Amino acid sequence: MPTARRPRSRDAWIRGLVAADGPGAVGQGERGWDFQVTLAAWRRPGEPLADHALDLRRPRLSRAALDALWERLAAGSIRSFRIGRPVDGRATLREIGPPVRDQLLVAEKKRLSRPVVVEDPVLGALTLDRRVNLFAGVRHLHGTPYELMVDASGEPPILTPRLLATARSAVRRLEKGLEAIRRSVAVKLHPLSLHWHQGDDPPPTRLELAEKFCLESAVVHEDGRVTLDFADGDTFAGHAVVAVLDPRGKVTSAQIEG
Repeated sequence: MPTARRPRSRDAWIRGLVAADGPGAVGQGERGWDFQVTLAAWRRPGEPLADHALDLRRPRLSRAALDALWERLAAGSIRSFRIGRPVDGRATLREIGPPVRDQLLVAEKKRLSRPVVVEDPVLGALTLDRRVNLFAGVRHLHGTPYELMVDASGEPPILTPRLLATARSAVRRLEKGLEAIRRSVAVKLHPLSLHWHQGDDPPPTRLELAEKFCLESAVVHEDGRVTLDFADGDTFAGHAVVAVLDPRGKVTSAQIEG
């Protein structure tokens, strides 16, 4: 989502559509929880829809207060909100009002819910996931499927000709060099695999470790970097193996996650 513009300095009531990814929170230790939610569309009563999303924040909440807000703000809900002055680039959420029936926001919700599909001769069909602003599709390599995602920033997210060209080049490099990529990942993670190894059988060699990694997904970023997610082949107790390629297709990092 784009960075919210500064709302009016005085407290004001607005109407808003909660974004598809729903609310979230960041723990602040002894300071409690910072509640965060993005309005995908919003307006002041009597005015047209704003031309940008709005991020709302309410700091220093107890866990009980946080849970109460989550229950009231489901993704896709349309409610009234009283907002205060900006804090750290977001509007402060003062109060949540009741659900509202706003025809402009209802129409915008319908528009945003329509699937956006791009058919590319190289990448295939890519469908927009509005929750994360990624275009996603499925490709098959040597008979094995993997999920391809293209990171499209901006509002609305768009697959520009430049981004499509970047994605095509990245996918060609990935699929042509996958075996070498898996070997590079194995080299980086082989010392860690020795610590995870159990049993009487000898630990896997670097080549054997590479053969265990199965590509599950690839995310192409606007700058040409690619984030890869591999199944670990039970080497790291089911943790995902995540690697990053630079724009030339070289593995720059590899680690386990999850």
